[in-house]
Amino acid sequence: MTSDKGLPRKTKRIVRRPATRYAHLMKRMRQRMLQRPRKGRPV
Repeated sequence: MTSDKGLPRKTKRIVRRPATRYAHLMKRMRQRMLQRPRKGRPV
């Protein structure tokens, strides 16, 4: 019973932390690509 209650809590915490970190990384990567699109692709 203790493992059942501890599993969902740990998974929720682990899933919530990386989710926000991934979102920040994706936003930073997108901004970097948009900031210098001349070197990446000559449009």
